[in-house]
Amino acid sequence: MATLAGPLVDIILQRVRDPQGLTHTRAFVRTILTHIQRAVNARQRYLVSTSTLTTQPYKAFYPIAPLVTTGIRVTGVRDANESLEFAPWMNFWYMHQGWHRKVGGRLQAWSLIGRDLLVLWPVLDRVSSVTLVHPTLTADVIGDGHTLEIPDEAMPLLTELCEVVLLAVQRDFPPVELLLKTLPERLKESMTDAAR
Repeated sequence: MATLAGPLVDIILQRVRDPQGLTHTRAFVRTILTHIQRAVNARQRYLVSTSTLTTQPYKAFYPIAPLVTTGIRVTGVRDANESLEFAPWMNFWYMHQGWHRKVGGRLQAWSLIGRDLLVLWPVLDRVSSVTLVHPTLTADVIGDGHTLEIPDEAMPLLTELCEVVLLAVQRDFPPVELLLKTLPERLKESMTDAAR
């Protein structure tokens, strides 16, 4: 069942002891919900998208900003139906000292340098294409009738994270400390739910 923003905003305002929205307007809470929903989806990967990258001969480095316009960050690369292995780009030197010029018959690994430079290893001597997998950038929560995009089982985590942000904004730190102590366990639970 899809969760509407309006009832969730009511719950969050009740939990931060501001049911009338005097300290935090409903629009502000929806803005926080927008960002928290994106962060939760980026971590848990509930909604993913794909983009196609055409590789060039003898090229290992690709800027991905123009390609991934509907996503947050690249979390996987597929060549045909095979997923490439992720490796920190500094480790490529141990595989081959001239790693950025190493030509192979097929792609084996990928990495990111920063957030927007994709590395494919080894380079190919022909044009090819790969599929980039990335969490979807969820839509802005613009009104109380807006349906949240992440699944219902993520709503307790979403609610708790919004509560932490709003309590920190109103400088009510003791409850924030208590919520932050339970947050790692909540994240583990949601990771388990996402794996199912």
